[in-house]
Amino acid sequence: MFNILIMDPDHYVKNGLFSYLKFPGVNVMVVSNLGDLTINLKNNHIHVVVMELFSRDDDVFHSIEFVRNFHVEWPEQHLIIYTQLKNENAICLLKAVTGVNDIFYKNEQMKKLANCISSSLKRRVNKLSLIGE
Repeated sequence: MFNILIMDPDHYVKNGLFSYLKFPGVNVMVVSNLGDLTINLKNNHIHVVVMELFSRDDDVFHSIEFVRNFHVEWPEQHLIIYTQLKNENAICLLKAVTGVNDIFYKNEQMKKLANCISSSLKRRVNKLSLIGE
């Protein structure tokens, strides 16, 4: 089972992503804030995290710090930012500060996000076939 965890405060975005990404063999979980995201990362075997930088419950600076430290805490998981933020300078700064390059805009086609997740799934399958799991 391939596990995707989505963090977004918007109910419609979560439902849309859930419906779009739900396939046989893919488990999609949704949460609304960093606290719930962290709990799920600690308690479930998550392969991909798709998260918005903003939530009603979390300060944006706390979110950026979370993203910056993500690969220290969860080095095997793939982090994708899916944001409504449109300021190119802010996105460049985010990339420079966090090192995350998989950033997609909510006003873009969802196919770009799906392709990124699909690439992560393919890497996971290739890795498992190499180690014989």
